[in-house]
Amino acid sequence: MADLFDTLNVWKAVPFVWGRSDCMMVLADWVWQVRGVDPAADVRGRYHDEASCEAVTGFISRPVEVMGHYAARAGLEQVQQARPGDVAIIQIGNHQLGALWNGQAWVSKSERGVHVAHPRFATPLACWEVGYAP
Repeated sequence: MADLFDTLNVWKAVPFVWGRSDCMMVLADWVWQVRGVDPAADVRGRYHDEASCEAVTGFISRPVEVMGHYAARAGLEQVQQARPGDVAIIQIGNHQLGALWNGQAWVSKSERGVHVAHPRFATPLACWEVGYAP
């Protein structure tokens, strides 16, 4: 069984690579670990920068819609309230990104490493239940 905090520590050790370990691929990895389904199998490794990510997935211009599509593939239901292990699209300032709820904060992978955002500074735009049970 996947462990949330072990997974977040792996995120710290793995460099950000578009199409492999960007903010959405680490969430797809998490869903794969917990649910046994890779929601991003068809796009994994198919893009290498922001422009190609947009061309292949549409995530940059439509993150909630795209995340909803991939979440549905894995059988994830959209929820109003996140529980530990759930995934979301959050907004911090003008930026929208994929994040995981650790029970106290939103955690996301960025080109600068792992970003932890207190809920006061991050607004979830849509959230999906992964079904993680510690």
